[in-house]
Amino acid sequence: MTNGRKVTDSEIFKKRDDLTDPKKLKAIKIRLIMNTLNVLLKRGVHGLCIYASQPTLRKRLTQK
Repeated sequence: MTNGRKVTDSEIFKKRDDLTDPKKLKAIKIRLIMNTLNVLLKRGVHGLCIYASQPTLRKRLTQK
């Protein structure tokens, strides 16, 4: 499911046959996160604000 701008259903990534190896999947997730942050940090003309809706992720992002 998409709402035109972003993916709102994280389950769609779990249904892919080519993403079954746990090591490969973890590497892909890390690469995707790093690429996303790279793009966001380079394009933030007026700064960058990240909001994590999941409490565990929010806690992880605020760690120093």
